[in-house]
Amino acid sequence: YLPEHHPDVGQSHHNIGNIYRSLNQLDLALEHYNLALENFKKSLFPNHPNIAMIFRNIGLVYQDKGDLQQAF
Repeated sequence: YLPEHHPDVGQSHHNIGNIYRSLNQLDLALEHYNLALENFKKSLFPNHPNIAMIFRNIGLVYQDKGDLQQAF
């Protein structure tokens, strides 16, 4: 078992978010992206590329939802 704040747990949430986004289940995608972001902020250094990738994907979900103000 992995500890709760292991980066692989965050990556799993990120992958689940990707699946939900591809299924157009955007609220569930956001939920998992935010869980991944919370995990990465606790387990990785602040300017790690995975954190940037999560922010990008969160923005894309808001773009998909038509909420361009929130996307940026």
